[in-house]
Amino acid sequence: MALQYYFMLAALFFTGLVVFGATGMEVTWQVIMMIGALSWIIFTSAKLHQVFKRTRERDIESQKLFKMYAKRKYITDILIILGVTAVMYAVSL
Repeated sequence: MALQYYFMLAALFFTGLVVFGATGMEVTWQVIMMIGALSWIIFTSAKLHQVFKRTRERDIESQKLFKMYAKRKYITDILIILGVTAVMYAVSL
């Protein structure tokens, strides 16, 4: 899962750079949307790391909480990436 997730994150970042460069380094709503999505994903990744650090090996309850949070985070991130990418390509057509 991690490889595909980071591939999509890199694609989001790269697409944002392409849009930023194509607009002549002008900050448009598309660039702000890409920066916002990337910032949100980085922020929630830091929160996920904090939850992971609190997870103990033998504590089943904390492991379940971590798995639930991680699944929710990854699904939300994928939806954000797909949504932002769809908006970017729909606008450019």
